[in-house]
Amino acid sequence: MTYRFAYFLVDRWGGTAALGIYSVTTQLAESAWLIPKSMGLVLYTRVSNSERSDQQTAMTLTALRAALGSAAVVIILLLLVPDRVYGWVFGNEITGLAPLVVFMTPGLLAMAASQALSHFLSGTGRVMQNAVSSGIGAVVTLGMGYTLIPTQGLSGAALTASGAYLASVLYQWVVFQRMTDARLRDLLPTQQDGQHLVTLWRRLVGR
Repeated sequence: MTYRFAYFLVDRWGGTAALGIYSVTTQLAESAWLIPKSMGLVLYTRVSNSERSDQQTAMTLTALRAALGSAAVVIILLLLVPDRVYGWVFGNEITGLAPLVVFMTPGLLAMAASQALSHFLSGTGRVMQNAVSSGIGAVVTLGMGYTLIPTQGLSGAALTASGAYLASVLYQWVVFQRMTDARLRDLLPTQQDGQHLVTLWRRLVGR
């Protein structure tokens, strides 16, 4: 519901043409999560097999920072692609994607971070916290969707997605912060990140 209920609302108030544009935008924007999702799977394995909470925290923060960085690069690339290229690939009717991606950007970055936080919570046996996070996202989707999409159209749908993702990840971050005493400054890159990323990458490719 968090990810796709807005499709129903866009179709209801904007029609199939608007839904086509929003669907393409969403699929492209979610490509920013490919690398974070892969790192999240590796993180889950390492966290679930570690008994030291300090190591679990350090690995999660490293993966989180890397997820944000990789997602930001993909988003920038999507914004740099001219509209005519999207039109050539998907059809001339597909226009105006860049503003929608801009509206989605806060949520896209949030969900990139969620790939680290959610796998940390799962790896430490706190799956219920992820369920609560998803529930919060669904509630926000319903509230913002029925409020913004009928009046703001596709921009409202993009803002709805961003708001739902942010709400979900904010809850995960609060839980993570209480468990680990992490601070926002811990999201800044460190000198050890390079070495940690090499380890994660080797785990990812099986070397």
